[in-house]
Amino acid sequence: MVFEMPELQGAIGKEYAAKNGFSEIISNGVKGHYNPSNIDTAGMIVGIADRIDNLICLFSIGKIPTSSADPFALRVQTNWLFNIIEKLEDQYKTTLNINSIIDSHGKGIKANDQTIQKVKDFLIERLKLRYESIYTALPDHIDAALATKDPLNNIQAIAKNINFLSKHFTKPNEKEKEFALSLRNVLLS
Repeated sequence: MVFEMPELQGAIGKEYAAKNGFSEIISNGVKGHYNPSNIDTAGMIVGIADRIDNLICLFSIGKIPTSSADPFALRVQTNWLFNIIEKLEDQYKTTLNINSIIDSHGKGIKANDQTIQKVKDFLIERLKLRYESIYTALPDHIDAALATKDPLNNIQAIAKNINFLSKHFTKPNEKEKEFALSLRNVLLS
């Protein structure tokens, strides 16, 4: 039915969830997460779980986006994921601990360390591209903010760090570059 009438995706999902014994809050969340413009907290959480599940499952079976193909719209789903995490920023600290998420699936997902690293790298790269498009920060500031031990464990802090770095550290002028270069040459000789 959803293939023929995609606008019913959330409504049908809500009915299936209710018939399978999920609470009303979760059932409404399933309905709401298909309508990002009018979404409540339950819908946001269900939406995050759905997108992360899609990402991990598709990566674990080798369906990784390439530069020319993304048949499962994982890039779009990841952008939606980060939008929702930013909306939840004031209420919750959101972490994307991929190892814990995979462990919580039990034996349902067969993901090795290489797959887990590919998922993390994909998410971090998408996050970097997102910040490059919405901030006027220098690329070095974005790279520095993402260079923490595991940037996916505190996504909200990354934006704050980028803003801090942009405010307190500016691009060096020519005189400062010449001084740094001469200092480097002295230190290397």
